[in-house]
Amino acid sequence: MSIMTCLKNIIGVTNSDCACITGGLTSDQTADVKKSVSGLYMDDVEGGVSMKGLGDVDSCLTFYQMATRARDNGTQRLQDDLIIAISNRYKKNKNAFVGQIGRMSYAQSLGIAKPVQAIRMRPIDFSDAVLTISRMTIILNEVVTGLVVNIWRVPVDTVMGTLVNSFSVDTVANGYVTIPDTAPPSLPLSLPFVYQNQMVEYWITYDLTGQTAQPKDNQLECATCTKGVLPYSDYVQVYGAQLDSETNFSGYNLDTYAHGLILDADIRCNNEELVCREYSEDDAIAITMAYAARFKAAELLIEYVLGAPDINRYTTMAREYLWGKRNHFRAEYDARVLYLASTIDVTSSNCYVCRETANQPRVHGILT
Repeated sequence: MSIMTCLKNIIGVTNSDCACITGGLTSDQTADVKKSVSGLYMDDVEGGVSMKGLGDVDSCLTFYQMATRARDNGTQRLQDDLIIAISNRYKKNKNAFVGQIGRMSYAQSLGIAKPVQAIRMRPIDFSDAVLTISRMTIILNEVVTGLVVNIWRVPVDTVMGTLVNSFSVDTVANGYVTIPDTAPPSLPLSLPFVYQNQMVEYWITYDLTGQTAQPKDNQLECATCTKGVLPYSDYVQVYGAQLDSETNFSGYNLDTYAHGLILDADIRCNNEELVCREYSEDDAIAITMAYAARFKAAELLIEYVLGAPDINRYTTMAREYLWGKRNHFRAEYDARVLYLASTIDVTSSNCYVCRETANQPRVHGILT
């Protein structure tokens, strides 16, 4: 799992310009250890090991490797532990959907009333859900060379879309063809920072203007589903559509056909949207996250130093003292993770609900 955007470079290793500290590093490595969005640095943790304590320049490179590893792993641990803590306190309101949108079977070719064929996926409510399409397949009744299939993002109840990705495919008459290079980015069903909490829908389209080809009439509904109750219906309403143009998403005809498209899709709530929105909107949460990351990094750095062949090269502190500080940093970190799990407002995501045992009040303030 990659690091959430809001947690990247949340803390640094050192802010020192002293040559005795960074003299053994390249310019890129020196810049790396000084990156800190929060302004907090591992060197400033009281009682921890730091670059400031190095006795010689030759130690810098090896210590740099241990310190940056502790920083990166500490940030990753914060992310993972925070998700686990939230999941322990709350439960998911929506089950993840992993499957196909659009059936493989068909009866015949589908008549065309308008040139642009499409699938429209509209969210049923505001949430932090994200749609990922891992593969797209298409079947037409004729060969079309260089057919362009587009993915559009359209704010709900508007008519102008933004092109997310575009693919070219050569169809085979009455044969299934996988659209190559189907690697669109994750598609969030709401964009709080771009469209002020506006829900967005996604259109998969292709234009048959000037062609005699027709899509097959594969249905959207699955064969074993209760009519109208689809496995992705916790997240989106999906319809087939025909429209006049890809530049104006209005005047379309909706239907229950997939218009020759089959999507291998994954729809699930995205914790990054929740965590990073809270990070951006609540200073107490942002500050506490930074301190938590620094305590975890300080804990891991002590473990790495104690595991080094020559501990005296990096610190004059006794092993017993370092183990004690390591346990202290872990306790401080654990307290902040629990605080964050109780403070983050999960109701803003529409993806979690309270567990019966999780009726503790939310905590307010800053834990540094």
